[in-house]
Amino acid sequence: MKQLWISIFTITVIFNLISTNSVSAFTGDTVIIKRINNTNEQLISNTPVYAEPNQDICLEVAKSNFANPITREVFNFCRNNIYWSSFTFKDEGLTPSYHLHEKKTVEYDINKTDQTHLYSMLQGQTRKITTTLESSGTTVYRGNLSISGELQQIINASFGAEFSKTGSWRKSTQITETFLGPKDPYQIRDYYTATGWDLVKVSYREMQRYKLGFGHHGLNIIVKVLDDNEKNIYVEKPKQILYYIDRNPNLPN
Repeated sequence: MKQLWISIFTITVIFNLISTNSVSAFTGDTVIIKRINNTNEQLISNTPVYAEPNQDICLEVAKSNFANPITREVFNFCRNNIYWSSFTFKDEGLTPSYHLHEKKTVEYDINKTDQTHLYSMLQGQTRKITTTLESSGTTVYRGNLSISGELQQIINASFGAEFSKTGSWRKSTQITETFLGPKDPYQIRDYYTATGWDLVKVSYREMQRYKLGFGHHGLNIIVKVLDDNEKNIYVEKPKQILYYIDRNPNLPN
């Protein structure tokens, strides 16, 4: 590991001599690149950069020990140019995986199941009650029947410790609440607990993993490379709810 960091430090020094600016260029950006050709001359050019990040990105990837996923654009650029050339890479493609980009609830309370009656309160009644709510359910994946089991496990786990890898979910919550009776024109308020459902949009990218050997350093590091195309999937996520319905006796709700 010490030898590896010495190599990275050496490359850093070389690049600092080549470039006077720390420039990060992504697709569509236009940047000013300043390069020193020799000790007496400096060449300054306005260069549109449409498909290539510069060496600073490659250095940051190496310095971070390839810990974070990178785009295929960055991977191909750094592999095919001089920026990682001091390392001897041996590509061993590993099983592809997935990288979650964003989870966003796009619709709340789309459904409820397992309705359980708790208490009925009359108009004017007030009771402070301690009770335990028990709910269970499982995630439901919409539309895409070909979604892989691994992706489902990754998404399920991202919802929190209450969810298993299979998406099954169970929650027990002790609450202390003040339950109130209804107001006119209703005479009875029925309290219920149930499993509610929200619709969550999950954005993800497929991620190819490479095992790269650092030659004489004897190190193997996993590089995670994201595909260009982001994909979306919709998941019905269960949750615990407490609600009431006001009614009058002998009349429809």
